[in-house]
Amino acid sequence: MTGMTRPCFLLTAQRGYALASSRRKLIEAYLGADWQVVVATADDEYAQQLVSWGAELAPIAFRRGGFYPVRDAGAGAALWRAMRRYRPRLVHNFHAKAIILSSVAARLVLGREVKVVNTITGLGHAFIAGGTVRRLVSLGYRIALTRTDLTIFQNDDDRDLFVGSGWVAAERACTIVGSGIDVQQFHPVPDTPPAGERVLMMARLLWQKGVREFVEAARLVRGRRPDVVFLLAGETDRTHRDAVPARYLEQAVAEGHIEYPGYLTDPHRTLATSTLCVLPSYREGAPRVVLEAAACGVPSVGADVPGTRQAIHDGETGLLVPVRDADALAAAILSLLANPERRLALGRRARQLAEEEFAAEVIAARHFALYRELGVGPDHPVPDDRRRQ
Repeated sequence: MTGMTRPCFLLTAQRGYALASSRRKLIEAYLGADWQVVVATADDEYAQQLVSWGAELAPIAFRRGGFYPVRDAGAGAALWRAMRRYRPRLVHNFHAKAIILSSVAARLVLGREVKVVNTITGLGHAFIAGGTVRRLVSLGYRIALTRTDLTIFQNDDDRDLFVGSGWVAAERACTIVGSGIDVQQFHPVPDTPPAGERVLMMARLLWQKGVREFVEAARLVRGRRPDVVFLLAGETDRTHRDAVPARYLEQAVAEGHIEYPGYLTDPHRTLATSTLCVLPSYREGAPRVVLEAAACGVPSVGADVPGTRQAIHDGETGLLVPVRDADALAAAILSLLANPERRLALGRRARQLAEEEFAAEVIAARHFALYRELGVGPDHPVPDDRRRQ
């Protein structure tokens, strides 16, 4: 049976991207300590990247954006088989469905011989929209999290909600803001945009991310500052119930409010050469784009909501405005466009905070400390960068 000679660390996520972009140092540390590392996620290009690092893939087909009984049951069965095959000593789950299904499978198959850790990266559409799906997800969290050893939250608001709702015990909950940013990859550049100021929003193209508010703010700002370019970059998701229709984007572009470059495979230069980063999202875990912008020395303007308010220090690294308020968003953008000295000062402080609090090494070290407290920490917690060569 696979996994009998070496201890196994199994990570689950709905997509390989979530692990490839944020959990490399965790994976490399355990590989360096001679653990077997298994990633239970979608078989996509990012999963294959994980395999190239030395991890093994257990393909799981999660269906995002709602409750789908047949597909969700299939994912649960696949996780059950993975637990039986690999018998991990440590399981770390990310995203709602992976957390619920994998936590239950781990306990039913392995009992207390496995340590189960979950990270709540955000509460998503179900909690924003409410209704039946939210009640089902809440029930799933209540069942799953009471059976796990530790739940990590990316902001204090989510932690307080779960503890206050009785879904997780306070002594089994903690906060680590963000998933870790590569501050060598994301760094300030001396260049500035060649033609005027540029305001960037980069997010999944869902209404809950504040797309409507961004487009309306762009219209208002460009009415006074037609030289300012507004870029809306992001991934479309036709299957998601909250997806922004293509015709809405096409109309916004045709009317001259925004430019739409699509999904950015290498966002660093676009971020680093932007004047401002904007995220009017209705709720976040810890918005990665804001932390990447901070690492690039770019201040952000965001909605004052859970997650974003911990990523943006209001008046220190950027500005917070009321949620769903395009007028306030436009006013904040205009105020920073009109004050370059303040904008640069916010950017410098944002970079400093990214290095001190959000760097991948800092976040990984916090995870290793928690794993060691559970008795399943790697023997060599600092990954050897020579493995990348």
